[in-house]
Amino acid sequence: MTEHKFKIDQLVYFHPKKSRLASGASSGPYQITRRLPAVV
Repeated sequence: MTEHKFKIDQLVYFHPKKSRLASGASSGPYQITRRLPAVV
C-alpha cells in the first residue's frame, strides 16, 4: 500500500491555475479532514 501524500489536519494550498483538477474550485488553503481509499 502506498503512503498518503497529506496528513489529517494538514493545511495545503491549492492553486487552480496550476492544476488540471480545477473545475471551479477556489484557490487558497484547504484543510485535510479525511483520507479516501485507494482507487484500483
